[in-house]
Amino acid sequence: MRQLRTAQPGWGPETLRLELEADPRLEGQRIPSRSGVAAFLKTEGLTRRYEQHSELVQPPAEKPEAPHDEWEMDAQGVRQVGGVGRVSLINIGDPYSHLRVGSLACLAKSKADTADYQLALRRAFLRYGLPGRLSLDHDSAFFDNTSASPFPSRLHLWAIALGIEVRFIRKGRPTEHGFIERTHRWWISRPCTAESSPVQRRCNRRLSNG
Repeated sequence: MRQLRTAQPGWGPETLRLELEADPRLEGQRIPSRSGVAAFLKTEGLTRRYEQHSELVQPPAEKPEAPHDEWEMDAQGVRQVGGVGRVSLINIGDPYSHLRVGSLACLAKSKADTADYQLALRRAFLRYGLPGRLSLDHDSAFFDNTSASPFPSRLHLWAIALGIEVRFIRKGRPTEHGFIERTHRWWISRPCTAESSPVQRRCNRRLSNG
């Protein structure tokens, strides 16, 4: 175990135990349990120092004071559209001016991905320019939900590279995305079907009338 740990300092107790089980020289020998391996590492001073948990750095929550100071972006839950199938709708809004700056219909999808959100933002950028901040929730496309100390997502880094600050609302606080949540309800109250017009064209017309 000492040799394995020295050669591979990143291996934990479970990996070391599995390597011992696979070693033909130890065939027929009693292999220690995971807790036994952990106890050995601690006794020998071979444990690793773990970094303390850290949060993603983000700007403080500030009330927008002018149009396009901050945009809220979120995807509405998947909906079934007659003659089209599953549609996931991305909405982007400016809570200061109450302007709906973007809407993208992601067809045949239950969940929008990073490329979809980038496309929705690019369309809004072409029409209105860049916002000062972008407000997001903790969707996996925006936020690393698997790590104790998350690393910025590709979408997060892309926004920062464009000079846009990224802010995440507090978990379990959808009221901090009040404008975009109401926008979802506005879309739901105006059902869209393929028979009336193509989905994206209908979304564009609603933006123009909004």
